[in-house]
Amino acid sequence: MRKIFLAVMVFFTVGILAAQDLPPLPGDDSSASGGLPPLPGADNSAPGGLPPLPGTDNSAPAPGGLPPLPGTDNSAPGGLPPLPGTDNSTPGLPPLPGQESQAPAAPVLSPAPVVSPAPVKAAEKNPDFISKHQPNVIFGGWVNPKGGGAQIRIAWTSQEVLNALDKKGYTVENEKGDYVQNKWRLFTFAAPRSEMSFQVYLLQSGKKVWMRVGPPEAPAGVPLARVERMKAEHLKVLNTLRAQFKGRLIPRRKGRWDSPFDHVKQTADA
Repeated sequence: MRKIFLAVMVFFTVGILAAQDLPPLPGDDSSASGGLPPLPGADNSAPGGLPPLPGTDNSAPAPGGLPPLPGTDNSAPGGLPPLPGTDNSTPGLPPLPGQESQAPAAPVLSPAPVVSPAPVKAAEKNPDFISKHQPNVIFGGWVNPKGGGAQIRIAWTSQEVLNALDKKGYTVENEKGDYVQNKWRLFTFAAPRSEMSFQVYLLQSGKKVWMRVGPPEAPAGVPLARVERMKAEHLKVLNTLRAQFKGRLIPRRKGRWDSPFDHVKQTADA
């Protein structure tokens, strides 16, 4: 075995010496490194004797000694190009070296205020609800009529009431009274475009006439929603009569036009 190994080594050494003595091929440049001829069109200035790729620039070698790919930017770290359509300033990603972060500050959202729902009244839950404390629907005042006699005073007051409400579209459904002594009148009117009716009561007392708008006492067993409509209608009628009588109609109490039912007198009238 040793003899065979020595023979191989001698053969290999002789081959190397013979190769160094061979003359260069025609057109070859023996100055190339390693004694190998350069490839046609190659640039022996490239590291390792390898020709550059077509369209590459060896004057700016890419990091790691490899040429950059066509259309890439070697300024990215690691020599890898950014993905198409990507933006290094995307919020949530750390900024690249030498790049200022342009991520906008997240807005601070204040919690929405908690609004508690408004309590629902019993009348809104049930339109037929009957309250123990229903609003007053009786209003009244004193009329200072024209005329010298009792008959003229109550007749003049009655005519003014009819004239005022007739202009507003109210119609007379019923009329009652004491026409012998000319003491009182009771008119029942129907409201226009409504099923509601109401009373206007006149009572002569001395040289004045008491006038009441509404029933003699608060209605019992009537739903609260209807009582509210009655109150609104009676106030509307009262304001119409105040405009008709002007300064001849004054409230029962100063600044108070309501005339609640008096349980001691058993009446809402003066």
